Amino acid sequence: MCDDESDDEEDDNKGAVLKMAASAPPTSQAPPQPSTVYPSLQTVGGSELKEKEDNDAYNNLLKTALIQGLHPTLKNQTMTTCIAWETKPLSEVWAHVLHAERNQTDIEQRHTDKDSLPAQARHYKTLQEMYKKQKPNQDAVSQLLDLEFDARRTFIDSDALKEEDRPTKILDAYPCFKDLNNVMDELRRILDKGNRKYIAEVKKRWEDFCSKVQFYRVWKKVMKPPMTLDGVEFAIALFRALPILFPSPAALPKKVGHASEALLHVFQPTEDPNVYLQKRSLFSPVLLLDGSNCLVTIGTTPITTFAKEDLYEGLLYLMAYYYTLHLTYPKCVATLLSVI
Repeated sequence: MCDDESDDEEDDNKGAVLKMAASAPPTSQAPPQPSTVYPSLQTVGGSELKEKEDNDAYNNLLKTALIQGLHPTLKNQTMTTCIAWETKPLSEVWAHVLHAERNQTDIEQRHTDKDSLPAQARHYKTLQEMYKKQKPNQDAVSQLLDLEFDARRTFIDSDALKEEDRPTKILDAYPCFKDLNNVMDELRRILDKGNRKYIAEVKKRWEDFCSKVQFYRVWKKVMKPPMTLDGVEFAIALFRALPILFPSPAALPKKVGHASEALLHVFQPTEDPNVYLQKRSLFSPVLLLDGSNCLVTIGTTPITTFAKEDLYEGLLYLMAYYYTLHLTYPKCVATLLSVI
């Protein structure tokens, strides 16, 4: 009987164990996986976060060193195309650098092609064709003169041209320089090629120069007070006074009564311009003023005219022709022209 009771008790214990086992979670079930919706939360923490911060600081250092070490042209192009480069990945900044380099290489290649002698010869031929028209497009002429500058200056400045032959041969080859706008623009190319405002700056400096010396001229009694003169009379007085204020040690050429004759001659009512030109001993550019217009002449050859009201700027026109045609200053006014 005891054996039967012990068996019943054992069966009751087994049943309780089975019930507990049934209510417990199955041991074979996999543990829950971390969320994949925010993967950064798995890595940004502890040592991983510090490593990321260190890498960001290093990349920022590399980007700054890369940008600052570029050639100024590439640097400007990269910073223009890669907006907010400080916050961009290093790889993206590097891609912009390579793009800027390719662009610059293309620009330099086009510049090389532009400056090649065959290319400049084509520009010269185009320029000649344009001047067969009655009214050439002056904007197009200016652009061609920019492109053909190096070859032209090599031709003009060479020793192959004698001083006395230079004006005729150059103006035959480049009739555009009979236009004052073109010859003034050539002065800009020679003295400050990249400065489009150069002529305006020169005119302003000339105005300042004249205002600073006019009282000195009056004080030296080589000129009347300017308030008693109109614009043209003031310009004539200015041309006549400047060689006195800035004298040259050289003696005057024969048949030249005053050094200002190398700059300006005012015709008298009974004077014949053709006779004057044939007797002129100086070969240099000069301004000739009659009752209505002013004429630019080189040697005995008339070049172009302009309004007498612009005589005040006439000396700048003379300087432009000296530079454009690569002419030597007359010794009697060399000091003055060197100062200007």
